[in-house]
This record gives sequence, C-alpha cells and structure tokens, in this order.
Amino acid sequence: MPKYTFEETCCENPALQLNDRATKVFVNVHGDKSKMSKELAAVAAHFSDGVVSDEYTAEIDNRVNVNRQDSRLERDNMRMEEFLWEERYWAGKKAREEGLAEGREAGLAEGRVVGLEMGRAEGRAEGRDERSQEIAWNLYEAKLPLDMIAKTTKLTMEQVKAVIKKHNVLI
Repeated sequence: MPKYTFEETCCENPALQLNDRATKVFVNVHGDKSKMSKELAAVAAHFSDGVVSDEYTAEIDNRVNVNRQDSRLERDNMRMEEFLWEERYWAGKKAREEGLAEGREAGLAEGRVVGLEMGRAEGRAEGRDERSQEIAWNLYEAKLPLDMIAKTTKLTMEQVKAVIKKHNVLI
C-alpha cells in the first residue's frame, strides 16, 4: 500500500475516540504512486528521489536547504542524534544484560537437572557397589572361595580382598 492513515482511538476500547481531529499519515515513498493523489505522488517522489516537480515540493526543498544551513538547527540535530545514540546504547546494554541473566538462569536450571540426574546415577552405582561388597562379605563368611565370590558379585579379585580386609581379616 502506498499510504496508511491512523486516527486516535483507545487501544483497550476502540469505540472510545479522542476526537482531537489529529490524523497521522504514513506514506510509503516507494509505493505505487498511481494509487496516490497527484500532490502526494509528487511529495513521495521528492522524498525518495529528490525530484522537485511543483511549487509545493520546491517549497519543501527550499526549507530543507535553509534548515541545513542553520547552525542552531545543526546543533539541535547533533544533540538529537547523540541523544538517540545514547538511548540505543543503553537500550542495547539493558537488552544484553537481560539476555545474559536469562541465559544464566536457563543454564543453571539445565545444570541442576543434569546434576540431579548425574547425582542419582552416581548414587545408584554407589548403592550397587555397596550391595555387592555386602554380598561378598556374606559369601566369605559362608566360606565360599574368593574366585567364586568375585564371579558371583562381579567384583574383581582385588575388590573382594579389599572387602575382606575392611573387616580386619587377614588373607
């Protein structure tokens, strides 16, 4: 579309109108000029290509040139550009900080889940190992040979001997 027109309405209740008779018109200067009025098409051509085609666009062009030469306006424009740069800088910094905070929180949450899973796996492995050692001791007390205890509990011979030594028995 070459042109978009907005009037003041309440966002929460579109039936409520400001009735300040203010209208905002946004013109797509690269839009289809055949769908614009002759005057609007001339302004759009001036803004997009710098073409001066009638008195109105000549007046616009003249005012722009006069304003460019006014040092007060140049200072104001520079201040505005500096202000806008600072606004973008602080907004970007805040966005980065918020993004980092969100990333840290997501990383911590993921780390807690992974850590919990790893802790559970270690706990289960430790429990199995303790149970195997307990069974190895019971089998030793039942006078089974050490190689049979190792085979039954799936412990190495060194582990079986360590279980027995833990109970202060000399082998």
